[in-house]
Amino acid sequence: MPKTLTLRLSDEQVADVELIARIKNRSVSALIRLALDHYTDACRNDPDFQHRLDATWHAQQRATARLAGPQDGSGDD
Repeated sequence: MPKTLTLRLSDEQVADVELIARIKNRSVSALIRLALDHYTDACRNDPDFQHRLDATWHAQQRATARLAGPQDGSGDD
């Protein structure tokens, strides 16, 4: 389901993205989504980002396990 986000952009960024969108015959939203897709792809192919992602994921897993506490399998909460 689509979500609405609010972005704070400088006047220059707004002017740039509006002009690019107009020239490319796209909406500003579509252009921003495309830019985000490109950035996400770049992160997927960045070894440093992937290393940091892995470390963050493992740290989150450990924190989740600590917060969940012991699991005795009894089903009692």
